[in-house]
Amino acid sequence: MREAYVVERQRLLTWQETLADEARARLRTRPGFSTLTAEQNHRVLRPIGQAPTNTTPEAIAPTLSALRDTFEIQLQRAEADANELLDEIRSDVETIPLRKVPLNLHNREVETEADVDALVGEIRERLMEYVKAGERVRLV
Repeated sequence: MREAYVVERQRLLTWQETLADEARARLRTRPGFSTLTAEQNHRVLRPIGQAPTNTTPEAIAPTLSALRDTFEIQLQRAEADANELLDEIRSDVETIPLRKVPLNLHNREVETEADVDALVGEIRERLMEYVKAGERVRLV
């Protein structure tokens, strides 16, 4: 029984690191990330590095459910914090202001080509408002 517990804890810890690596990779693709200094890079990625649980497979705490259930929320927060830090650093050196725009597309359904065209038109209209005003847009 103990061996199975250790194996499951190791699987969950590996899963956490995999998801953290994916979050780091998403950040590295953002415009401006490649221009960061080493210190800025570390500062931006630090919240993601702190998201995985600091434990070992042999430990008994935290519980398996805690390793699984709370991590994704922690990682989402960490990635949001990292994106905010990148925005702050970029705004210090770039002259074009950044506007964060939520598209609120979650659970939105499209069924026909006309629905797709209408949705794309709505998005275009919304984004062009900021672009015409001379702002950069980050979709959130």
